[in-house]
Amino acid sequence: MKRFIQLCTLLAMAVVIGSCGGGGMSDLDSGEAAVYLTVSDYVYGDLAYPDVCGGIDLTIQTLTIQSNPVSPDVVLNSTQDVVLTRWVVTPYRTDGGTVASPVWIHDISVTVTAGSQTTLNNYPFYPAYFYDDPPLSYLFPENGGFDPETGETVIEQGLRVVWYGRTMEGKAVNLDYVIYSQFRCGE
Repeated sequence: MKRFIQLCTLLAMAVVIGSCGGGGMSDLDSGEAAVYLTVSDYVYGDLAYPDVCGGIDLTIQTLTIQSNPVSPDVVLNSTQDVVLTRWVVTPYRTDGGTVASPVWIHDISVTVTAGSQTTLNNYPFYPAYFYDDPPLSYLFPENGGFDPETGETVIEQGLRVVWYGRTMEGKAVNLDYVIYSQFRCGE
C-alpha cells in the first residue's frame, strides 16, 4: 500500500510539472521578437583613449538605439516596444595580455518604441573605480606605469557591450556590439 501511494504521488507530480508549460517555458519566451535593435549616430567621446589617471567614469556622449522590424511585412505596435533592463560590459584584451578589466553589470530602464529610436546623451559606460583593478591599475605611476604582461604603457581592450531587454509582449531582444579602447595614464 505504501508503494502504491508513493507511485500515485510521483504520477501526480509528473502531471503537475507537465501542465506547467514544458519545463518552465511560457508562451512569452517562445518565438522570435518582431523587432531587432541597432546602434547608430554615436559619439563615443573619451572611450577610444581613456585616461585611467583622470579618474573619470567613461561615458558615451551620444548613442541612438533604433528599433527595426524583423520583416517588412510586420505591422508594429506598442507590444513590440522594447524595454532594456540590463547593460553588461565585458572587457577582453586585444594587445596580447591575458588579464582583462572586470565585467560591469548595470541595471537600467531604457524604452525603445517599436519602429522608432531612442537617443541617450552622456550615458554611463564604464565606472572609474575599475581603474584600481588589474590590469589598468598597473598604468598608475606608483605601480610602475606599464603593463607587466606586455611591457607597454597602453592597455588595449575590446569592450563587448550587451543590452538585455524584452518587448512588451515578453520576447527577448538583445543588442550586442564592441568598442575598442586604448587605456593609458595621461596623454
